[in-house]
Amino acid sequence: MSRLSLGSRNGLLLLPIVLLPAVVAAERVPLSPAKLRAEATHVVTGVVRGVYEREVKTERYGRGTVETEYLVEITVGNVEKGTGLSPGNLVYARCWKLEKRGARGLSPGPSGHTGVPAGGDRVRAFLVRGRYPATGQEDDGYAAVYPNGFERLGDLDEAALKRLRGALTFHAPFDGGVDAAFARGDGRLHTTPSGKPADAKPGLARDDVRIAPGEGVHGDALRFEKKSSAAVLYRAKGNVQYRERGWSGTVSMWLRLDPERDLEPGYCDPIQITDKKWNDASFFVDFTKDNPRDFRLGVFSDLAVWNPDGREWEAIPESERPMVTVKKHPFRSDRWVHVAFTFSGFNDGESGERKAATARLYLNGAPQGEITGKPQVFTWDPERTVIYLGLSYVGLFDDLAVFNRALEPAEIAALSTLPGGVAALSRAE
Repeated sequence: MSRLSLGSRNGLLLLPIVLLPAVVAAERVPLSPAKLRAEATHVVTGVVRGVYEREVKTERYGRGTVETEYLVEITVGNVEKGTGLSPGNLVYARCWKLEKRGARGLSPGPSGHTGVPAGGDRVRAFLVRGRYPATGQEDDGYAAVYPNGFERLGDLDEAALKRLRGALTFHAPFDGGVDAAFARGDGRLHTTPSGKPADAKPGLARDDVRIAPGEGVHGDALRFEKKSSAAVLYRAKGNVQYRERGWSGTVSMWLRLDPERDLEPGYCDPIQITDKKWNDASFFVDFTKDNPRDFRLGVFSDLAVWNPDGREWEAIPESERPMVTVKKHPFRSDRWVHVAFTFSGFNDGESGERKAATARLYLNGAPQGEITGKPQVFTWDPERTVIYLGLSYVGLFDDLAVFNRALEPAEIAALSTLPGGVAALSRAE
C-alpha cells in the first residue's frame, strides 16, 4: 500500500489518496440449512474416518499468507441429495482455513470454512462437485459448501449405545432372510392371502416380495415388486410393547422408491400397526393416492376418541386430521431415506382426565412435524395387533426396528447415520 502526501501543484490542492490492493471478495455469512441444501449438488450423512491436512503458502492476501487445506474422508451412511454416491462409499470433501494473512493483512475477505470436523464425528456434509473454493479450480472432486458446509450430528457414546440397545424390542435387517434378527415377541414374518390377520401363516408366501441381495442400505433389503391384496406382517405382541398407561415408543425403517413412478394408483402404507383398521387405534406412514404424492404420518386414537361424531373422512378438514404431512418429500429411486416416528404420553391419565400426547415424524434424522395437544387413547388387544409391511407398496424396504421409548432427537439423528445400521447396536451389549 502506498500513500501520496498532501500538497499542491499548479495551484491545485492534492488530497491524500490511499491505493488499495485488488478487490478481494467479502467474507460470506453462514448459510441457512435451506440455502446450504439448495447450493449443494450432493448432501450426505456419515462418519468421518479421517482428516488429512497440509499447510500451503498463497498470495490471497499478499506474500506470507498461510492457509491449511483439508481433505475430510467420510464413510457415507445416507445420500439425501445427488447421484453417483451410495451408502458405504467413501467421499473426500475439501475445505480450507486461513492461518495467517500476508502483507495485505488488513484486507477484508474469506477466512475459510468453519466447523471443520474431526475423525469419528457424525456429520451431514453439504457438498459441491466440480469446484474447489480454495483455488476456484474446476475438477471432478467434492468440496464443502462455503463457509459452513459441515453440520455435526449428535454422537452416541458407548453408554448411550447400550441404552439404545436396551430399548430395542424388534429388529428385522432383511439380510439373507425375512425373519427378525432380534424380537421380544414372535420374530417370524407371516403372509395373509386375504390381507386379514386371522388368515396369516408363518413364512413368506408372496412371489412378488423377495430378498434383494446387496441392495439394502446395509447388506440386503426386502423388495416389493407390485401391489397386491395379500399382505405380509409381523405379530406385534412383545415386539411393540403396548401399555394401557403411560405408553411411548419409536419405529424406524429405511425406504427407497420413486413414489410418482413406482407406486400403482391408490394410497400406499409402507407400514401400518393396528389391531383393527387404519383409522382406529392405528399408526402408519403413507403416500397419498395422487401425483405428486405427499408423505404422511398418521396417528389415530380409538375411532370413538378422535372422531366421536362419526364424520365422513372427506368432511374432516385437513387441519383436524391427526397427521403430519410432508409436501415435498425426499424419496427417489436412487437413494435411501431414513424414516422414523416417535410417540410419548399415550394412554396417559384416567378416562376423563387424559393428558396431551405427542407423536413426531423424522426423515433422515431431521424433524418434519408433530401431532400434539390432545390425548391419544389406543385400546389394543395385543393378541390381534399386527405390523403390516408394504401395503400397496412398490420399492425397497430395509432395517425395520422398534423401540420401547420415544427416542430423543439426537438418538434419531445418530440412528440415521449408524455404520451398519441397527445391527451396530449389538456391539453395545
